[in-house]
Amino acid sequence: MNGGPIAPLRETTAAELEAIAARYLAPEAVPAYVEKSLARGGLVTLRMHPEHWLGADLGPS
Repeated sequence: MNGGPIAPLRETTAAELEAIAARYLAPEAVPAYVEKSLARGGLVTLRMHPEHWLGADLGPS
């Protein structure tokens, strides 16, 4: 795919996987998760470029 809302797929790097895992796992669990995930293989990173935004003002009127 060239251009458009989805960038080309590419293999996920260890740094990307570590950054994502650190958002959801306890710090001590991240290294083992990354190691096992990379050993399993087949991980890809998908990047999207939004073309449209939907929003609403939910604040007080």
